[in-house]
Amino acid sequence: MRGDRKLITAVDESAARGGITLDPAQRLLLGRLADLGSNLDRRSLRSPASSLYVYGPSGRGRSWLADAIYAALPTTRKTRVHFHGFFDKLHRSIHDHRTERDAVERAIDDVTANSQLLFFDELHVHDSGDARLLTRLLDHVFRRDLTAGNGSSLPPQVASEMVSGHP
Repeated sequence: MRGDRKLITAVDESAARGGITLDPAQRLLLGRLADLGSNLDRRSLRSPASSLYVYGPSGRGRSWLADAIYAALPTTRKTRVHFHGFFDKLHRSIHDHRTERDAVERAIDDVTANSQLLFFDELHVHDSGDARLLTRLLDHVFRRDLTAGNGSSLPPQVASEMVSGHP
């Protein structure tokens, strides 16, 4: 298993306290999440940003694993939020900056604040305008070398079909 041993150990201990036994697929995801988290402090200014899109059916432990990794990460520069709540905050910030040049960029700066890691729960976009805003947000994330994690019950192909309005 890859990943930062300290993060994996912290999650294993949390699982044991909760009487949870991770199956092979969850252990694989744990390794990927630990890799993502351990790269936060190791990434140089020249290395590319990291991201991970986690999807699977409800009830498989996706959110629990994200919670456990998030809690174990040593950085305070992290944000984990339900995607629709985050987008609501982003829309409100755009409104607040509506008279300023580059209102969207300023709003994105506001909502990403000092985060080094952004992890969104339930990443679902149904509107083409929000899809464009998501593109700008991700451009911002990668330009600033932030790490992004996304959790959804939908595979990426299905999620993208929902935005385009046709399968």
